[in-house]
Amino acid sequence: MKRIVERDLQVDETPVLTPSENMRGVAVQGADGRSLGHVDHVVIDKRAGRLAYVVLAYGGVLGIGERLHPLPFDALAYDRSIDGYRAMVTRDDIEGAPHSLADERRWSDPEWRRKIDSHFAIPGGLRCDA
Repeated sequence: MKRIVERDLQVDETPVLTPSENMRGVAVQGADGRSLGHVDHVVIDKRAGRLAYVVLAYGGVLGIGERLHPLPFDALAYDRSIDGYRAMVTRDDIEGAPHSLADERRWSDPEWRRKIDSHFAIPGGLRCDA
């Protein structure tokens, strides 16, 4: 039996798979190694059956004044050394990105999703049909 030494795994995860609720609070670092914040929640494309966005909690102090920035999941890579994600973007990219405080109704707006994908230069964007 192979021993897992990366970190202590939760009962409901494997070295490769983790439930979505375990992603909340996971650190996200930018391409320059600076902290971008943490995962607030994830958004799933239920038609394609895949993760579409990680919603990044960015800025603020002690959770007050945080902005929620959807970041295309394709712009992230898991890094075992930090037990978190590295983004292919920097704080400057996040600062100018579309964001919301808590308005989940925006997910039904294909134009808003196109703005996100365009801002982060995701080729062809993600599927944006409502």
